[in-house]
Amino acid sequence: MNLSYIFPKVTGIKFYYTNTHGHSITKLPPEDKFYSLGILFDRNEAASVKIGDKWETSTMYSLALKVGRVDIWKPKLEIQLTEDEILIYTGKKAVDAWREWCFYEK
Repeated sequence: MNLSYIFPKVTGIKFYYTNTHGHSITKLPPEDKFYSLGILFDRNEAASVKIGDKWETSTMYSLALKVGRVDIWKPKLEIQLTEDEILIYTGKKAVDAWREWCFYEK
């Protein structure tokens, strides 16, 4: 991906991650943490949940996985060219363009 022809025209650039709930962060969490509904949790934090008449104890991460509440973060890059023009890249293209920008900037 060669974006060097665009970079001299750039007035602003923003790289971040978004989830399906509209939350955004600038850095992914460390390996021992995870986000659920935009809230940061410890993977090994103890959790108890009552299912019927029985209490089940596990970790926050395994509980969030069971109910499908672990946030999936997708990279997003916004390149501001003019006041009205913004290029938006997502996924792998966003990461590749960001790396190219960081190399170009130096």
